Amino acid sequence: EPYKALITKNRAIGLGASDMKGSIASLIKAIGDLGTLERDVLLMFTSDEETTVADIKKLKKKIKLNNCLIIATEPTEGNITVGQKGIIEIRVTTVGVSSHASNADLSENKKNNAIYKMALIMQKIKEQELELNKQASKKYGFSTINFGKICGGSAVNVMSNKCSLEVSYRLNPSIDADKYFSQIISDFKKTDPTAKVELLLRGLSFDSGDVDSVGMIKKIIENVAGRANIEYGKSWSEVAELSRNNDCMIVGPGSPMQAHKAGEFISIAKLNQFCQIYSDIITNV
Repeated sequence: EPYKALITKNRAIGLGASDMKGSIASLIKAIGDLGTLERDVLLMFTSDEETTVADIKKLKKKIKLNNCLIIATEPTEGNITVGQKGIIEIRVTTVGVSSHASNADLSENKKNNAIYKMALIMQKIKEQELELNKQASKKYGFSTINFGKICGGSAVNVMSNKCSLEVSYRLNPSIDADKYFSQIISDFKKTDPTAKVELLLRGLSFDSGDVDSVGMIKKIIENVAGRANIEYGKSWSEVAELSRNNDCMIVGPGSPMQAHKAGEFISIAKLNQFCQIYSDIITNV
């Protein structure tokens, strides 16, 4: 049953159990058990982090948050993620003119073969990757580029009239992402003036590694669960959208290795531990 959890003695198994229905259940139970609170606590739920990321942007406009502690309950295996890279996801499209493959000499390919043009764009992206690898960070390692999806062409004996490529850039916080996006467009236009670039996702980075609350939360988790590492994340979370003027971090009981997998599960013991952890954070940090 894809929409029904299977509960065993040790695990809750089902879609999103680890990422991140389990942590949400722990948080809601913690809130319910606490009763009347002596501070404001907002629970903010969104449904589109994997797609448009529009919900969090609407919330940010509607609810002005300043000097808040903001915790995303993404799966971290009980560790504390105090920073993450920014993200730029784009779709670049090259256009050509359909023609029989027998016409595809060098001149015709450069001018009218959309896949040939995309190959030149891809080479430019590889050059960008080499430049990014000269700027490693002790916390975050290298900025990365992923070729995620490519579509183009209709048959082996037809020159392609259209080709599109979707690319994900994960950029260290030291890189000005807006300037870098402008540079991406400039690089592609120099390679192929007719190329079209669409921005699919622009996600902010954040770094809360130096804030006092990190140490307090680490002690709470260690008291309940026995250990807690402080980490800088490779993946991206929309909590960064709320990071301006706020302390943000990511703390959850699930495992990122379980996310988006068949048979996804979360430990019942971890769920119970995080009921206590979230309760202690709410009352003591």
